Amino acid sequence: MITSEAQNILDEHQHEWHEIVNGEDRLGTAKFRVDIEKLARDGHVYAQLHLANHLAVGAAGYSVDLAAAKRWLSKASNSGEGRALYDLARFCEKNGTPDEAFKILYSLVESRYLPAFYRLGTYYAKGFGCRIDIAKADELRRYSAANWCVPAMRWLSGEYMKKSPRILWGLLGRMHILQVVIWAAFLFLFRRTDLRLYP
Repeated sequence: MITSEAQNILDEHQHEWHEIVNGEDRLGTAKFRVDIEKLARDGHVYAQLHLANHLAVGAAGYSVDLAAAKRWLSKASNSGEGRALYDLARFCEKNGTPDEAFKILYSLVESRYLPAFYRLGTYYAKGFGCRIDIAKADELRRYSAANWCVPAMRWLSGEYMKKSPRILWGLLGRMHILQVVIWAAFLFLFRRTDLRLYP
């Protein structure tokens, strides 16, 4: 949960922030860099996140500086903003500190930050920063899918697709051959668009 101090800074600099992010023609200019750095120094969480992301990948006129990117992500995460902590965990994941990433994601799950559920489930499934625990991984990813997390929903549909041939053959094994023929005929007849169930 974002701290009240951080929220006050966001509210105070709202107009300046919108001018910076909505000025697409300014992206990468010296004025853009000066403005975003000033807001980041003033404690604006989203400016700190943008600056960290630009430094991490070398975008918007910045050269790659992973140490500075991590410093800005750490400052942003001190605000308690879930997205800042999540971005810090992803940064740690990509830059070889899985234990730190796992701890951050675990704290986010405890504070009910939804995007962290699927990511932490993936960590448990792969043993990234923790021991492999498939039951815990499935629990976290299913919870995330139930709350409309798109990557989790993709994973879950993939799991069902892997199991669908076994389910189908299991059902066919229990059915009488006559039932199979009737169902096949029914599906064949009603797949055509010119046949209607209603007059």
